Amino acid sequence: MQYIKAPYNFVPVSDSVVFPEWGNVVSHDIPFKDGESGTIRVKIKAESPIFVRNGQSPKDMENSGPTPSFSKHKGRYFIPGSSIKGAIRNVLEIMSFGKMDRINNDRYAVRDFENNNLYPKTNLIKEVQAGWLYLQDGKYKLEDCGKPGRISHIEIDKYYQTTFRNFFLVGGGFKSNDEEHKSAKFKYLKIFGSKSLSNTFNEYKPEKENNVDPRRFFTIDPSGTQKGTLVFTGQAGPRKEPENGKASGKIYEFIFFEPKEPIVLPDAVIENFFFAYYEYDKTQWSKDWEWRREQLFAGEKIPVFFRKTSNGKIKDMGLSFLYKIAYENAVKEVLPENHKQETTPDFAETMLGYIQNTGSLKGRVHFSHAINTNDAQEISEQNEALSSPKASYYPNYIEQNIKSGKVAGDYQTFMYNNANLSGWKRYPVHKDGTKNNKGTENVMTNFNPLQTGAEFELAIRVHNLRKVEIGALLSALTFHKTPDTYHTLGMAKPLGYGKSSVTIEGFEDFVHEQEEYMKSFEAYITAKLGKWIDSEQIKELIAMATEQENHGDSALEYMKMDMNDKNEFVEAKKQKEALRRYTKLQQIQANSGMKSLLEENERQERIANSNQAIAKEKQEFATGESLEAIAQKKLDDTEQQLKNRFNESKQTLQQEVKDLLDKIEQDKITINKQIQRKKEEQILNQGLNLDEVSDYKNGKEKIEQYLKNGGKLNDEDYQKIKDFLKRAYANVTSKKEKRRWDKFNKWTLEKKWVGPDRAKEWFEEIINTK
Repeated sequence: MQYIKAPYNFVPVSDSVVFPEWGNVVSHDIPFKDGESGTIRVKIKAESPIFVRNGQSPKDMENSGPTPSFSKHKGRYFIPGSSIKGAIRNVLEIMSFGKMDRINNDRYAVRDFENNNLYPKTNLIKEVQAGWLYLQDGKYKLEDCGKPGRISHIEIDKYYQTTFRNFFLVGGGFKSNDEEHKSAKFKYLKIFGSKSLSNTFNEYKPEKENNVDPRRFFTIDPSGTQKGTLVFTGQAGPRKEPENGKASGKIYEFIFFEPKEPIVLPDAVIENFFFAYYEYDKTQWSKDWEWRREQLFAGEKIPVFFRKTSNGKIKDMGLSFLYKIAYENAVKEVLPENHKQETTPDFAETMLGYIQNTGSLKGRVHFSHAINTNDAQEISEQNEALSSPKASYYPNYIEQNIKSGKVAGDYQTFMYNNANLSGWKRYPVHKDGTKNNKGTENVMTNFNPLQTGAEFELAIRVHNLRKVEIGALLSALTFHKTPDTYHTLGMAKPLGYGKSSVTIEGFEDFVHEQEEYMKSFEAYITAKLGKWIDSEQIKELIAMATEQENHGDSALEYMKMDMNDKNEFVEAKKQKEALRRYTKLQQIQANSGMKSLLEENERQERIANSNQAIAKEKQEFATGESLEAIAQKKLDDTEQQLKNRFNESKQTLQQEVKDLLDKIEQDKITINKQIQRKKEEQILNQGLNLDEVSDYKNGKEKIEQYLKNGGKLNDEDYQKIKDFLKRAYANVTSKKEKRRWDKFNKWTLEKKWVGPDRAKEWFEEIINTK
């Protein structure tokens, strides 16, 4: 293989990002002094078959799969405004040197046996440990089993009477092209069956010790000293054991020993684990991932292998011993620093809006749906493999140092902090129709495209855009008025579908002509960058938007990946090849790029005026506050002042109410005391009155109340109490109550009233006289 082929290429990422001075002062209610509003009417013509899928609910997608029909409403084909906005926004971001931050910040994983620097297999064998992963109460936990043991198929067969050794030997029944045979699930269910996985084991020394491989080997022994569980992993290929020569193929399984206390895993580790097994794309799930995933969500424990960081934290994990390890850097971490600015909007964000953690802004450009205006017809159903992006394939997605057609030195990957993304991914337009790309059934997509020549019309309505912003939008629509350029819309762009010409049919309610706005934008962006028309970014963009002679190394084709034949992706890495920039490919015309709209005699003057305007607006918008924000701040200040006054009045009123309640409570206490004193005086004046009381309880209460209120007993009172006690005792009828009197239980308080001597004397008299 002499080169890497791909139906895509990249516009390189620039270190420089253009941030409009007014980016943080945009208002939808208070216009800029030079703000304009108007309508741009656009016609789109399909220059190749085009397909935009009809919208479906998630439930419909799950029940019947994606529909092959083109997007349609009330019998008319249309392209959603969001699809067109996305395509134009991508061009605008590139042409205005915006941030490349609207990308997923995924952390990819890698298993590359051909690149020891990237995937140090020897070190991994020493580092990898085993454990049980499970989900409990919404948290993922891991039981650490330490270093796993190894056990041969021979030992398993000897103890369990299974057929591992013979089945996986060459010619033994194993089919290397059968995904089911290659899975761990096959070993568990088809060979091992329902036998117990738990056992005891004894370690032994292999005949030939390997200093590089520190793994420990075991036999099954019912009286063994170490408890553990058998764990099977997948089988990549058959076991070869030639009489002369080196054996190859897997012949050992694993033992997970008794685990330690579980630890809760960080979210990032789990997210990377799921991402490595293509959780986001069900068509790429392996048999084992689908099986283990189902077990995990059912609350079962699944076996995993993992590594730890130097401080003992879990770093990454996988389902096999030599699993795909996580890269050191996520995608956005290898972007230039200017592309990581969240608080400063670029041109596209300022015009089209954004939603970020730090805030949001509603766009000032609105795209209607593009409605079909001619008699468009669907062609026959197509069935193609539409491959998903594989940003982990570093020869393409990471910028490489290419010399003489080969990568100089080691490949740059996400492992290196100084790596750079290849850039903005674009699908170059095809000159001669569409291509086919066939694959396995599970990756094929059915769709019914519209034929070449389908036409659509839409309206783009802008609100409060500045002159330079209108120019940027027009430049993105027309590739800065570059003839014979095309946008790509819809699905199957890698195969040549969706090639579309965009023509401005109406330009309503604007002050200037279209070209004047684009000149303003060109002068501004050139003043900011120093060069624009001749930049690598513009050259690559325009080259991919124009028709080229795509042959040889510029053929817009996928490389082949046939597991039973040659894998061109692997072969390319062996040959130290990488995807070169589009303009560097053999058949591409690099000199057919964008032309300046500025005449030479006005160019310098316009750029100088732009520089002056930029300097002035930097000062004018230095606060970063819009008129809307300032007005809102004043409203907020007034509102806060009113709130403060209200709170002060509220506090004063609350204190007055509190004082009044306190006074009422104090008056109430005073009145109650006065009432109580009057009651006491009345009682004392009346004296102790027990003449009519014969019930012990009522009499006791009267005596106690009299004493409590200050009354003092005299000889007359003693006689009243004695008479009362006689009457009370005379009314005792039950034996139980009589026994209580006999035991003196009822005389406790009476002794306090009259003293123990008098009480004893009364007791004898009362008891003996009944």
